[in-house]
Amino acid sequence: MNREALLKLRERYKEQITRYRQDIEDYRSGRFTMRSNTGTGFVDVSEQLAVSLEGMIERLEDVIKTIDDELAKE
Repeated sequence: MNREALLKLRERYKEQITRYRQDIEDYRSGRFTMRSNTGTGFVDVSEQLAVSLEGMIERLEDVIKTIDDELAKE
């Protein structure tokens, strides 16, 4: 990838991380809840979603680090 494409991708991932962090805050504060029907009733799965988003943030941060390493080589 060329430098410009890498910079665009990096910026897109940074924006995604910001959105994920807002979603995590919303899930944990109770502003937004997600419920799942287990067959025996509804269960709040907001915390599980927040933890999943934290994992996504970690992966995106790893990708950003890889992009930064590529940009440093140029």
